[in-house]
Amino acid sequence: VNGFNFLVGYNYNNARNDEYYPDGVATFLDDLSMQNSPNARHKFNVGGIYEVPFGKGRKFASSMNKGMNFVLGGWALSGIYQQVSGEFLRLPGALVSGNPAISNPTRDRWFDTTAFIPAPTYSIGNDSRTQPQLRIPGIKTFDVNMSRTQVIKERVTVQFRAEWFNALNTPQFGSPNGNVTATNFGQITGASNSRVVQLGLRLAF
Repeated sequence: VNGFNFLVGYNYNNARNDEYYPDGVATFLDDLSMQNSPNARHKFNVGGIYEVPFGKGRKFASSMNKGMNFVLGGWALSGIYQQVSGEFLRLPGALVSGNPAISNPTRDRWFDTTAFIPAPTYSIGNDSRTQPQLRIPGIKTFDVNMSRTQVIKERVTVQFRAEWFNALNTPQFGSPNGNVTATNFGQITGASNSRVVQLGLRLAF
């Protein structure tokens, strides 16, 4: 409508599969069990594109001269926001007692590590394949694009693009350490996908 288009999407995922408990012992014993899928339950996306209404063929200033139109006319803005809930945490080879979830998780203590102890050697832990109370950090990103296409002659165009991936530079934290015997068990020590700016020029003929 009036040069603006948008799309909204939502996906809900809930699956269970017959799988081996991921500690090697269940595979050796050929012991299949029904397990929850670790995949993220909720995915939400919204995207849109807006044709800036200035320049030749647009609502405003359509009669501006070629020089001004080259600089100010024909621009389009677009963006995509994505939010994904965290996947279920996997902690194989562990014995769990009680609910390890805490009300205020931090990177230094994502869950109650005292609820877990290593399973004895050559035995299967009593922890489920996926922790129903524990999730790894989710994803929140907002990508922005600004572009302009200039017609050089009938079959020749030049497109300039400026793109900002994770434009708000929202931290995308990794998974907490799931090794029960590690000194940093339950801690998040990594992050990824910081802001990236990309410029591009495309000639089509």
